[in-house]
Amino acid sequence: MICKKNLCLLLIIFISIFYGYSARAQDNLQDEFNSAKLLMMEGKYSQSTEIFQKLFNNEPENVEILYYLGLNYQAMSNFQKASSVLEKALCLDSGNVQLMTILGNNYYSAGRISDAESVLTEAYLKDSTDSQILLSLGKIYKKIHNWNKAENIYNNLIIQDSANSFYYEQLGFCYIALKNSDNAVVNFQIAHRLNPLNQNTVLELSQLYLARNNTVSAMHIIDDGLKVYPTSSVMWTKRGDINLKMKNYSRAILCYLESINLGDSSEVNFRNIGVSYYWKSQFDSSIIFLGQAVKIMNKDPSAYFYIGASFKGLQQYDKAIENLSISVKLQRNDFLAEALIQIAATYYEQKDYANALTFYQDALKENPDKKEIVFYLAAVYDHYYKDKTVAINYYKKFLSNAENVDQQLIKYATDRTQALIEENHFRKDESSK
Repeated sequence: MICKKNLCLLLIIFISIFYGYSARAQDNLQDEFNSAKLLMMEGKYSQSTEIFQKLFNNEPENVEILYYLGLNYQAMSNFQKASSVLEKALCLDSGNVQLMTILGNNYYSAGRISDAESVLTEAYLKDSTDSQILLSLGKIYKKIHNWNKAENIYNNLIIQDSANSFYYEQLGFCYIALKNSDNAVVNFQIAHRLNPLNQNTVLELSQLYLARNNTVSAMHIIDDGLKVYPTSSVMWTKRGDINLKMKNYSRAILCYLESINLGDSSEVNFRNIGVSYYWKSQFDSSIIFLGQAVKIMNKDPSAYFYIGASFKGLQQYDKAIENLSISVKLQRNDFLAEALIQIAATYYEQKDYANALTFYQDALKENPDKKEIVFYLAAVYDHYYKDKTVAINYYKKFLSNAENVDQQLIKYATDRTQALIEENHFRKDESSK
């Protein structure tokens, strides 16, 4: 009887010791877990990873440990290891939306865009109201230029939080890509009203207004931005662009110079100063600033175009043709026809009508809708050919479609056509006698 009692007592003591040891071991594991999380919060990811890796070795099917281990690898930009760990966690807990979201973002950072879209779409089907999932999907759709889906995502986010300026800003970018400028303006206006400190919305709004020739609104929004950020070189450049558009050339120059003084010594600022001086007919100053622009970036056709045009203004024709020809070689846009016209006009002023004719014809091929080229061709034929029939036909062709053209050109073409017709008639009468 005594033996049985002693045996029971020993068993009780053993159980107590075992559970006490287990409890302490569990407490130690929890302490290590908490310590690893604290190190992670402090940005000490390597140390945190070491502890989580040791914990994972003891508990290889603990989803929470895998989750934090994956976050550590992600924070250290080791996306391959992060993916491997998070994929294991998701295998153990396949319905965990939080894991799907983190894994999707990790795939995105690793450049695995299709995988990111796939796992985040699955997360979205499980919870279409989770803002983190929506934001991650929105980022992906923007990346792959699926603007319609991105638009839908940000509209859903706005339904959840209509006071979030970031959502309206992103929706504005979607509408720009979708070429819906009206909705782009509306959303950037809302974003600006909700967060007037955001320089991006100020710059985007001003550009949208400028594209619509609403220079007053463009200037107003930039001036508001400069009140908050008076040392923003980007805004001073944009203010210069608006003044250039408004033909306020002296003000444009001052704005670009201020941008340069604030540290933006880009080709664009020097080029646009040069362009402004060109339109002020200050050709020497124009050449100086445009020359600085091409030193910085020698592949800008518009810079060479205005250098050539400035030399033409100074009647330095060889240099004009040289620079305008460079502009033509670099040309891949609407400036090509303009450059060809300037070359032709340079030859015309030198009375080299054969070359002028060639370049005007090339200009017309590049831009058949530019009505003035037909007038220039008529003028060349008028001076170059004894037979004025071709000149008369070109003048008539010009006059037949002369809407929104300089009235002086129309008057000259009308008077000259009449004069040439009378001259031809007089010659015919003389030859018949």
